[in-house]
Amino acid sequence: MSHTTLSLKCRTVLTALVATAAVTVMTGVSAHADSTIAAPQASSAQTVGASNTTATLSTAAATQNAASVSADSATQPSSAVALAAVSAAVVTPTSSDVTEQVQILGINDLHGYLATTTTATLPGSAAIKGAGTAPLLAGYLDSATSSFLAANPGAASFRVEAGDMISASPAESALLYDQSTEAVLNAMGIQAGTLGNHEFDKGLTQLNEILQGINPHPGENAVADQFYQKYTQQQLAGNYDMVISNVVNKSDGKIPNGWKPYTILSENTPDGVVKIGVIGVITTDTPSIVLADEVAPYTFLDPATTIAKYSAELQAQGVNAIVVLGHTASDNVAGADSQVVGETADIITKLDQIDPNNSVDLYVAGHSHTFTNGTVNGVRVVQALAKGEAFDNVTGTYNFKTNDFVSTPNAQIIAVAPSNGVTPNSSVAAIVSVAKGLTDQIAQQPIGQFAQGTTISRAANSIGESPLGTLVTQAQYETAQQKGFNVVAAITNNGGIRNDLNANASGDVTWGAAQSVQPFGNVIEIVTLTGQQIVDLLNQQTFGNKTPGADQFFLQEYGLNYTVTDNPNTADLAHPYVVVPTSLTTLSGAALSLTKSYQIAVNNFIAGGGDGFTELVGKPMVAGFEMSDTDLFIAYLKSFASKNQKIPTTFAAEKTYVKNGFAKPVSPAKPSTPSIAATANKSTVAAVPENKVSVKRINYAVKTTEKALPKTSDTSTDGAFLAGLLLLGSTTIVGIARRKTHGK
Repeated sequence: MSHTTLSLKCRTVLTALVATAAVTVMTGVSAHADSTIAAPQASSAQTVGASNTTATLSTAAATQNAASVSADSATQPSSAVALAAVSAAVVTPTSSDVTEQVQILGINDLHGYLATTTTATLPGSAAIKGAGTAPLLAGYLDSATSSFLAANPGAASFRVEAGDMISASPAESALLYDQSTEAVLNAMGIQAGTLGNHEFDKGLTQLNEILQGINPHPGENAVADQFYQKYTQQQLAGNYDMVISNVVNKSDGKIPNGWKPYTILSENTPDGVVKIGVIGVITTDTPSIVLADEVAPYTFLDPATTIAKYSAELQAQGVNAIVVLGHTASDNVAGADSQVVGETADIITKLDQIDPNNSVDLYVAGHSHTFTNGTVNGVRVVQALAKGEAFDNVTGTYNFKTNDFVSTPNAQIIAVAPSNGVTPNSSVAAIVSVAKGLTDQIAQQPIGQFAQGTTISRAANSIGESPLGTLVTQAQYETAQQKGFNVVAAITNNGGIRNDLNANASGDVTWGAAQSVQPFGNVIEIVTLTGQQIVDLLNQQTFGNKTPGADQFFLQEYGLNYTVTDNPNTADLAHPYVVVPTSLTTLSGAALSLTKSYQIAVNNFIAGGGDGFTELVGKPMVAGFEMSDTDLFIAYLKSFASKNQKIPTTFAAEKTYVKNGFAKPVSPAKPSTPSIAATANKSTVAAVPENKVSVKRINYAVKTTEKALPKTSDTSTDGAFLAGLLLLGSTTIVGIARRKTHGK
């Protein structure tokens, strides 16, 4: 929707100016009942911009009469000359114009969650446990389309995705090079998508191969090879338009792999052809949250600038209904139709400054895994959580004379609730069944049992320490020690810990459960730091960041006890806590010298400066120790069973908070600290928000932690593949070479 053309307020002003200047502009706008929007129930759908709504899915009828939402007002022309220029460029619809209803269904951040459920939490609604799975998500999309078309015969419906469809994935996707996810997106009918940061995790070359349905490493993995043999290349391919406008090769300035900056989705209707322009962008934070090697060949351009450029190109072709697929963070701090904050809002604001006449109507966001349904300067912005927990149902009225929406589209965010009478899509279910049947041979292998309870939580306490973070880094620390390396600590980025560690119904911890905690196969290395450099590294954490909309990047560690206190520099909102340097001790209580050097185990993502931990860049590496974090963690958990022991679930806290720690002496002696329970205390533990979430949302209830953690880079899972093949007893393994890819 061209902001200048369709603002109702602006139209009134233009009419008066036209009368004065004797310029005729048609200003009538027909009133149209907006489209029916399907929703499972009030508690699992959030609707904005509509009224008198009764919503159901395939199990009941749905009818909605919605008033058009007015667009934002534009700057008034200062003269009749300016008015004439505006009116010459665009056509204002009249009551005689022909219109049609349009639906756009969107998903984001699926992360290969094909058969794995989580908990969906929408503002103002009770948490929905067991939400998701690809077959049920596809069933909801089908039902939403059917209900919409039944209420609007001849209307147009489209399906899009906003990045991070793959990687950081459960075994049913990760063990198959995420090819099963691309096959599912094909069967689901996705028509256009864009890059997320996790699409870079194994490199854009491999991504392009799986988008085409090509096995990227034939002969390396028996399970993946079996999956590829069951389908044609056409069935495995994504078969949707990959659009990305703000990533170009450094070598030639072109968009990688021959992808395009935008596409035009079209559909024939009884009244004409609906044409929707779709532009793709990705967050410019990507170079800092993906392993450096995978982003090094590319330049990341300003999203607002590229959207303005390609919006103008689309408008020149007569395409004025424009959707942006943006893997950029967004959030409704106060719920549906409240202020939209974050990177996406900033991009739209800048876009309007660059080109006030841009024609962007809808922005399908991602990356932050949060709920968004609101407007920024008349542009509808949506984001539907993550992992298949929900989807966007956007509807609007399309005018064939202007080739544009007549007003800001309406939207619902609908949860994929497990018991709502929706039938899973059978084609998607068949693909997922095959994928799970193959990968469950590996993933369901029991590797140990808990000493007590059924979960070790990744939820962090008030100073950023979690039980699972302790277990993960304890595994790295003790493994390095056992192999003869005198490390004083193991440190990892919290975003690399993707899920709680859960036991199954039989009380077993499985290979798949452990893999889902550390899915990336980042390489654990040993570096040398001085005591002061360790302090400086810990002080780069942004846990509790008080900057609105800013990142929450922090670390988990094992091996050191230390005290944090309030940052005396109160102007530094990004770093509210700092380490008391004299408080650092080893587990035995020995004080660390700030001038001496020590060995630290870290993953290769943060060793390269990922998540902003630049203190590690260029530090000396100790040769002789390189292990996949996935393989290391699984082997560590299995070691307890080999000793007839159970996996510990309670850990001593190593980090202590002292108020005004620089105003009083702090003893370097080992502090007396409480234990960190395996399942976090709900009254004191805050889940960690996903990247780019406003600090105002940091105090989520623990029940929402299934979607809580910041994104992390992913790397090759070759080690995980090898471990799985060994579990299957495979004897023919050809040419496996570890490929270091991705972090954050």
